[in-house]
Amino acid sequence: MKGKIEIWAAAVIHALGSINELQYERQQILDKEEVKIRILSILKTDRSLTNKEIRQLTEMNQKQVQRLIKELELDGVKIVGKGARTKYIYSP
Repeated sequence: MKGKIEIWAAAVIHALGSINELQYERQQILDKEEVKIRILSILKTDRSLTNKEIRQLTEMNQKQVQRLIKELELDGVKIVGKGARTKYIYSP
């Protein structure tokens, strides 16, 4: 009988670990959506942002910001310039 209880307890612990992982993934998705909303709201005030400014606001790295902007292009964000002078603007 002791063996079955140990197996059941291990299964419960494993399930709880999976639940925590799902909650963490869900929180990451929410955080990403919050970041998108925040960046869009700033850009909609007729202000431009640079990659560096977005990194300072979001604690993302340079590549993460580039991927984020690619996603936001569908929402009206435009990339202006190249290299270090690149700015992101909202242009519906």
